[in-house]
Amino acid sequence: MTLTATQIQITPTKAPLGAVVTGIDASVAAQPEAILQLKQAWRDYQCPDLQKSTID
Repeated sequence: MTLTATQIQITPTKAPLGAVVTGIDASVAAQPEAILQLKQAWRDYQCPDLQKSTID
């Protein structure tokens, strides 16, 4: 199993809820740190927007 560094960026929107999440690569298994970051973004902003995500 190869682990690579994950560069997830979470940028809050100007709206009361929401944040833009970039740097997700859904074509490979997520690292535990990335999963924790996504869970925290969900708790903090309730509506994360996964932009420019790789799904292939």
